[in-house]
Amino acid sequence: MVDVSGRTVRYDLDSIDEKIRSTGARLKRMPGKGVMLRVVEEKRPLLYELAEDRHANADKDTQVLMMGLYAVIKGSFTIQQLADEFYLSRSSIQKYLPDVDEWLDHFDLQVMKQAWKGLQVIGTERSLRFALYQMLCEKQADLERVRTWLKVDDEEVVESWLVSCQKDRGIHYSEASLKMLFLFLCWWREQFESGRYVFIPKEHRHKNRYHLGDVKGFIEENAEDSRAKIHECAFLDDLFDQAKVVSYQKEAVNGRTYKREIQFCKQLLAQVSTVLQVDLQADEKLLNDLTYHVKAAFNRMAQGVEIDNPYTEEIKVRYRAIYEMVFQMTNDMGYRLFAAEVAFITMHISAAFERSRSRKFLPTVLVVCSSGLATSSILTTKLEHIEPGFHLINVVNTTDLERVLEDSEPDFVLTTQELSLKQMHPIKLFRVSPLLSMMTNGSFSMKRIRL
Repeated sequence: MVDVSGRTVRYDLDSIDEKIRSTGARLKRMPGKGVMLRVVEEKRPLLYELAEDRHANADKDTQVLMMGLYAVIKGSFTIQQLADEFYLSRSSIQKYLPDVDEWLDHFDLQVMKQAWKGLQVIGTERSLRFALYQMLCEKQADLERVRTWLKVDDEEVVESWLVSCQKDRGIHYSEASLKMLFLFLCWWREQFESGRYVFIPKEHRHKNRYHLGDVKGFIEENAEDSRAKIHECAFLDDLFDQAKVVSYQKEAVNGRTYKREIQFCKQLLAQVSTVLQVDLQADEKLLNDLTYHVKAAFNRMAQGVEIDNPYTEEIKVRYRAIYEMVFQMTNDMGYRLFAAEVAFITMHISAAFERSRSRKFLPTVLVVCSSGLATSSILTTKLEHIEPGFHLINVVNTTDLERVLEDSEPDFVLTTQELSLKQMHPIKLFRVSPLLSMMTNGSFSMKRIRL
């Protein structure tokens, strides 16, 4: 029915059986009869959830992406290793390889055949790093699976690096960014310790200080010479600049020189203010938020990295006028931004536009948002303008939630993602879209949960 060989089906059945074990289900093969799926009634919903989660990973593009990640991480591999890892036949792998070649070619990488050895990914260290970073950022990337391919030693050390890096920068990364950066640093560390250093052109080594926390100390202690130290620090600092953040300290913007970014933001806000008949340039929070986002956006543009914004299509519909305005104005200014970047800027401006109205505060609310700064900004702004209003305690990601709940007593918690507080605290929990167009926990509307 699916037009593949019996051997491919057998490989796929092995893969399915492995994936469903977490739900308590098993595949039972009965010679002469077929295959039976055994699962108790109460576990069936878990199978449906698993199927929905895996659906996005079943298409060809995702397979090509994951094979590209595997190739870059391993460096050299055989067709049989690929076949075993992805539960495919050798002939199926041969059909996928041209697409993998084309994917890696975007990063100036090639898959070369070596006599009696197999396949090897060829390219500069800089190209390899950009390729891995961008592929890890793809929303289809299965980061848990990638983790199994990496040599993850001293996990606590890498996690401490990320903590110190965020402290040095005065920011908090989104959870997705932290997972991605953790995997990248695990791979980078092995490359670095093997003496595979990166080369960074002079124009990208212009910073007076690199905000890398303890990572900088590790580089300075282990690099062979001063040249390697500068190049490694410059590369990682630019990389960390691109990752999505949930929140930042004011000093993270004011403490650095972002002349081009500030000029861009002021010019854009001046034009938008004229059209909307409101002085957005006087909103210090908007200028800081936008400057921080644009700084990362410019870095991503320079390297061809396209960030994921899960709310792009909703923004286009709900804030169509502002979206179209931002798209046209930035284009006229000479910046061709991806739709996701335009949507993020629209979210910041829409949040500021609504902040310009009068506000009242009553119930206390804690917001859990791990998507990024633009998402948390528009969500908290909307909360502050819903009558009779809310007193916003804080915006946190899920890892900090329990600690914050111990220090505060909110009336309820709003989250933009699936979250369970079962055994932690008896607090009312509601899942919302950051645009507050719906409540996904039952049929509640914002009016119905007023306290």
